[in-house]
Amino acid sequence: MIGWIQGNIIDKREDAVVINVQGVGYDIFCARALTENVSEGQTVSLHIYTHVREDVLSLFGFETKLEKELFLQLIKVSGVGAKTALSILSTYKSEQLISMIGAKDTKSLCAIKGIGKKAAEKIILELADKMKTFSIELQISTRTISSPHDDLVSALVNLGYKQNIVEQTIATLAFEETIGFDIKFKETLKHLSQ
Repeated sequence: MIGWIQGNIIDKREDAVVINVQGVGYDIFCARALTENVSEGQTVSLHIYTHVREDVLSLFGFETKLEKELFLQLIKVSGVGAKTALSILSTYKSEQLISMIGAKDTKSLCAIKGIGKKAAEKIILELADKMKTFSIELQISTRTISSPHDDLVSALVNLGYKQNIVEQTIATLAFEETIGFDIKFKETLKHLSQ
């Protein structure tokens, strides 16, 4: 089973992208927010859910683990299939969806194509308690986690460099993810000092 994929986009549609991974094109369904904000040739990393039915094998891609977890919770609800769950995630951001379900907002859920009042009530009934946990995890993660990139930018800005110049320099250097903070810091500082 495929759990994560990284590659270049070679084609995109309203609800899917085709990603080239070492010469193999994977057709991956994804939320509209992703397809609207990417372009052909761009490198993306997606968390993958492999959907298997008797006659179909489909891949669904998500930008974040949270989005994938919400999708997995939604498809557990009776009557909500993978395409409907993706439609829900295409309509609302993960944080909005968590709030809506937690607040038992059936009206907003009914605004989604393919979701009627009964389906909205069923989603809320089955997921409202779980959304409280998601909400707590989301609050904790947004308060405590910063990316290595953010840390590097912050450290250099604290030395007096302008943020936009620091960002441009880091982008120009294009560090590999495996390089440690100290090396990135020294290399960026060296280029900024020139």
